[in-house]
Amino acid sequence: LTSPSKRTTIAFTQGLFLLTSTWLLIIILMFSGMAFCSAAFPDMLDINAFLRLNIGACLLFTIITGIGFLASAIFNETKHSLMVGIGLPVLFLLLNMLVNVSDKLNVLRYFTILTLYDAEAIVKGIGYGTDFIIMGTGGIILYTIAIMAFNKRDLPV
Repeated sequence: LTSPSKRTTIAFTQGLFLLTSTWLLIIILMFSGMAFCSAAFPDMLDINAFLRLNIGACLLFTIITGIGFLASAIFNETKHSLMVGIGLPVLFLLLNMLVNVSDKLNVLRYFTILTLYDAEAIVKGIGYGTDFIIMGTGGIILYTIAIMAFNKRDLPV
C-alpha cells in the first residue's frame, strides 16, 4: 500500500513472470526432448508436430494459469483463491478423464477446457487452429481481467 509502484504494474509484473516462467519451462523441456530424441532415435521425430504439440501445451497452460492468477487477484483469502484456482483445473481434468472412459459421458467434453488440446489433430496438423486461438485469447482475457480486478480490489491491511 505504501509502495510507489502502481497496483497495475505489480499485477502485470506478477502475471508476466508467471507466463514467462511457465513458457520457459515448456520450451526447455521441448528442446531437451528434441535433443534426447535426436540422440536416441535419430530422424524419427516429426519436429513440426512436436513443435505444434508444445505450442499447444503453452497455450493450454496459459489459460490454466490464467484461472489461478484470476482467482488470486479476486479473493482476499487463500482458501478461496486455492479452491477456485486449483479446483477448476482439477475439475476440468476429472471431467476430461470421464470423457475418455465412456462414450456415454461425451457430453462432458463441453464443460472442460482440456478438450481444446486435441493431440491427435495437432499431430495430424489439421483442425487445431481454432482451439489454439480460443486458448490464447482465453488466457489473455483471464490475465487482463485479473490485472483489472487486482487494481480495483480492497486489500485487507
